[in-house]
Amino acid sequence: MTELGWKWRAEELQLNTSIYRGTFDNFQVFQFIPLGANASVLSLRNAAKVQTQGLEIEAQWAVTPSWQMGLSGAYNEATFVSFPNGGGVGIDLANNVLPDAPRTSYSLHSSWTWGNMDEPWTLLIRTNYKSSVFTNPTNNPTTELLPARHEWFIRLNHEKIQQNWGMSLWIENAFDDQYLLSKNRDFFGHILERPSRNRQVVFQWRKYW
Repeated sequence: MTELGWKWRAEELQLNTSIYRGTFDNFQVFQFIPLGANASVLSLRNAAKVQTQGLEIEAQWAVTPSWQMGLSGAYNEATFVSFPNGGGVGIDLANNVLPDAPRTSYSLHSSWTWGNMDEPWTLLIRTNYKSSVFTNPTNNPTTELLPARHEWFIRLNHEKIQQNWGMSLWIENAFDDQYLLSKNRDFFGHILERPSRNRQVVFQWRKYW
């Protein structure tokens, strides 16, 4: 693995970036192997060679003393250089994408703090994105493709430091987006899909001793 990184920092801004490229032999992957008659078996196999290359970036920005922003993102190409018999006898999966390897992903957040030091309020908003991924080395778009997904998270926090208590309100999947968390076949060839949870709203009150 070869990696080249760069860091830059100013008074309010910090930036880290890196580019990388690596090749790995005898890479191990789990794969469903068809047995015929709509049956299959999960097997741990050695792929002859895989290659990963890409770019990562992370940034933190103090916009004001009470307003912070952050970004982390990645562009990644992860493919099989060769995988003889990976798709069946005589079928090489060279150039197929590795399972669970999104091409692009990022997380962006912004937080605001206000109020006095003994009774601060904090609002955090974060969004995560991940491009589509395959769940199996054969890259079947019908049975093994998870579409891109976008998630939003909101959290409001309040502390009463002198009174030793605090409270939080957070919302997961704030815009009630629908997407798949997993998609695979069982041992009998049935397609199993696990959808995302609907919007979750949680309130928490806590006391410190």
